[in-house]
Amino acid sequence: MSNIYQDLILKNRPYLPLPNECGFSTDATWKSLIWFYSHPYFTRVWVIQEISANRERLVHCGREKIEWELVDLVAGYILMEPAFSKSFGFTDTYCCQLFEVYRDSVEAAIFNYQNTDVLTYVTGDGKPSWIPQWNQPMLFRNPFRFGRALPWKPASRTTPIWNIDKGLNILSLTGYSVGSVKLFDSYSEGFFSNAMINSDEGKRVLVEAWQRILKTIERSQSQTPTNASTLAAAATSFSFGLDENTDPADEHYLVKNFVAYLKIVLDEETFSKYIPPELSEQSEHANGHAFGKPAWDFKYPESSFFITEKGFIGCTVSTVRRGDVVCVALGSTYPFILRPEGNEFLIRGYTYVHGLMYGEQHNSKRQTFRII
Repeated sequence: MSNIYQDLILKNRPYLPLPNECGFSTDATWKSLIWFYSHPYFTRVWVIQEISANRERLVHCGREKIEWELVDLVAGYILMEPAFSKSFGFTDTYCCQLFEVYRDSVEAAIFNYQNTDVLTYVTGDGKPSWIPQWNQPMLFRNPFRFGRALPWKPASRTTPIWNIDKGLNILSLTGYSVGSVKLFDSYSEGFFSNAMINSDEGKRVLVEAWQRILKTIERSQSQTPTNASTLAAAATSFSFGLDENTDPADEHYLVKNFVAYLKIVLDEETFSKYIPPELSEQSEHANGHAFGKPAWDFKYPESSFFITEKGFIGCTVSTVRRGDVVCVALGSTYPFILRPEGNEFLIRGYTYVHGLMYGEQHNSKRQTFRII
């Protein structure tokens, strides 16, 4: 998303008249602008994402509406002359580096909401890795996009213990680890879309991908068919514990739909090899087309299925590699995948891990993770 203030104001600053030298410069005009730009809406933490991550942005104020680009342009123009703008109550925080605004939004979110949910918006690339790039669309990375409350409390009823070193741009979080990634495979949320399931080419891709994933599960337990408890762990992880209505769901419901889904996408030989006959029979009337929904016919970012050295099964919104650490920060809704870099870590993204989401391991030894 282009920055109109930077493009139009900074580049053309030598050629533009100062705001107080324009014909429209009246006390009434400035009082109206002060009222508008002082609206509580602009103090909300999430306004950064709402503005930066959407392509079409329209501001509604009372019965009036205006394109965000014009709001952005006027703000930049007002702040062009600091002495004048400050005399009318405006500040030059708009001129702060975008990086500082993004970083401060993380600080404000953790402090105000007393949880680490803001970190579920990180993209898993770049440094500092813990600062979301709010100017990037995050529809597929945001687990709260439907506005539903989620019951997950992997750290039980705790609040964050944290610190931000603004000099080094390091976020320190207290939490616990349940070990590192041992086995993994990539997948896409698009695997559950109707476009993939109903097309010949999609079926070909799905057969290859699920054969690979099921072989990874087989390696972790050295047996086929896969036992029911392992399939339940995989089902809840791939669905992030949610049903087709994005409501938290019973794992028995999810695993039956998962088996029905695999029945649709796999050939009979592969299905029979990995799925126990009794579970197949129990899933006969389940809805395979409902599993993994909602899923749209978009290009999703690459995700990962993984199994830790301790046998925990999970899925994450980013790619992983062997040795990545599963971390549960105090005050978190989701665990995170951290990548060791010396004595510090990069955050890769949030994850759903079966057997952690209700605080089953919250008494584990605590440690401080320094995230760069």
